[in-house]
Amino acid sequence: MLNPEEYQDYTSSWQWTRERSKYHFDYHRRDQPGEYYFPLGRFQGDWSQDLADAASRQKSTITWATRKYSPYYDQPDGTRLQSEMLAQEENDLRDSGYDVDLALSDVIEKPDIGPTLLKMYEFFALEDAWVRLHMQAPGQMFNLHIDKLYGRAENPDNVARIVIMLTDWEPGQFYQYGTLALSHWRAGDAHTFDWANVPHATANASRSVRPTMMMTGTKTARTLEILAQATADTVYRV
Repeated sequence: MLNPEEYQDYTSSWQWTRERSKYHFDYHRRDQPGEYYFPLGRFQGDWSQDLADAASRQKSTITWATRKYSPYYDQPDGTRLQSEMLAQEENDLRDSGYDVDLALSDVIEKPDIGPTLLKMYEFFALEDAWVRLHMQAPGQMFNLHIDKLYGRAENPDNVARIVIMLTDWEPGQFYQYGTLALSHWRAGDAHTFDWANVPHATANASRSVRPTMMMTGTKTARTLEILAQATADTVYRV
């Protein structure tokens, strides 16, 4: 669990997470799939109605300040911990030349993700999971960072973040995991990543909204079985 006292000597979230990361930070090295980014195969089915419904629903535009901490930092002194974390994150934004109100993505929360997408989420059998549609609009981005989900479980290895791409890739859309730039995905492609260690980012410089589904939760025995068997060529039908 995170200890608020650890934050007293830090003014930068990047510095805090980098010091705890096992990533190599050698930007001349080319990371490969299977090191920090792990393809899980592809869903096949029709979720076009879910996306059409999502496009017409009310969305929230999240920033670092509003992206929602709970339940990761529900501790007795969680208010102070959240405040210190946000101050560090906003310091990083200023130091890099970003506006502190940088728009990360438009989001739609469960249960409004639609019935087919809900089946895709349920397939991974995560426990105490948090799931969202990220409807990232042109011009929105998650700047480079390392996640802090340690409040989810005493052992970070028990926590998974799984992403499902919901439309085909378009030029100007990208994910970055370490030095691996992810592009040319197909609708239904799923992946996970080493959230506790790898610096990552995503941005949309295209002409279209880029929808993905992000889920975060504790791995169950079923989750572990799926992750152990999954390959880039695995197909799941919904």
